[in-house]
Amino acid sequence: MRTKKKAVAAYPAQIIETEGTITEILAGSAYRALLPNGKPTVAYMQQRTALLVGTLQIGDKVQLSLNPSDFDCARITARLSK
Repeated sequence: MRTKKKAVAAYPAQIIETEGTITEILAGSAYRALLPNGKPTVAYMQQRTALLVGTLQIGDKVQLSLNPSDFDCARITARLSK
């Protein structure tokens, strides 16, 4: 029987918190967001913020958590006020 490996989480000090702008709505709970430096990233919705899935629109500002080694993927942690 195979054992399930747990994902290795980055230390909280290694997580980069920034804000981004939604530029495209992808399938499911995925969005394309633009970082402040102009680089696009794919942003996924956290399970605890899944209530925002239907409410996010193009142009909305969101708070993102990034891993320093991979700026191509981000986690949406909150929606910022307009």
